[in-house]
Amino acid sequence: MCLRWLEHVVCPGMRVYDVGCGSGILAIAASKLGAGEVIAMDYDPVAVSVAEENIEQNHVTNVVALQSDLLTVCRGMPPAELITANIIADIIIRLFDQLDQHLARGGVLLASGIIDDRIDDVERAAKEHGFTVLDMTCGKEWAAMIIRRTADLEEV
Repeated sequence: MCLRWLEHVVCPGMRVYDVGCGSGILAIAASKLGAGEVIAMDYDPVAVSVAEENIEQNHVTNVVALQSDLLTVCRGMPPAELITANIIADIIIRLFDQLDQHLARGGVLLASGIIDDRIDDVERAAKEHGFTVLDMTCGKEWAAMIIRRTADLEEV
């Protein structure tokens, strides 16, 4: 689901962070769609290794894979215009606490991997942190959301 939306939200040169990158498919796709710097991150060192292999095989030189807990590795870096997160709802909800520092105002979070029973929880967390759900699509048991940062946390 996230992959289909990427072609509609990636703009040339934009900075992209891929949280919970797994194989790196979203980071690689963002690069091929014209993104500038792309940082793929995962807590699992095996996933990072797989992502590095896929990045090399796909000849995308603007993508780097790093081991990190959520956005910890991005401290001190400029905020991204796009963050992708194809991970479970609990992690997406935790991620909102870090987005104020790492997602540019007006930036977009593509969140997927959300089981149907947790859709309301993710929507509530988004609203509490100054985000607006722009679109949502549901599969058999999974949902994906396009979420825009519309306010700073202190404004909420």
